[in-house]
Amino acid sequence: MIDCKEQHERERAIHIAVANQRLEGLEPDAITIAELGRVAKGELTVEEVLRNLRRRIDAGEFQQVPAK
Repeated sequence: MIDCKEQHERERAIHIAVANQRLEGLEPDAITIAELGRVAKGELTVEEVLRNLRRRIDAGEFQQVPAK
């Protein structure tokens, strides 16, 4: 288990990463954000989140919106 300081630092890093994605015009999906919250708590690793995300992409959960 991680200590409170480490969890706070992780939460801050995740908040900044998500904010950067939004500044780029991308909206991270709710499942990925929830999994990143679990990373902050020490329940998952970043590698597990990436593996889950790749699996979801391969399963077709993310569809490209046609350009207008």
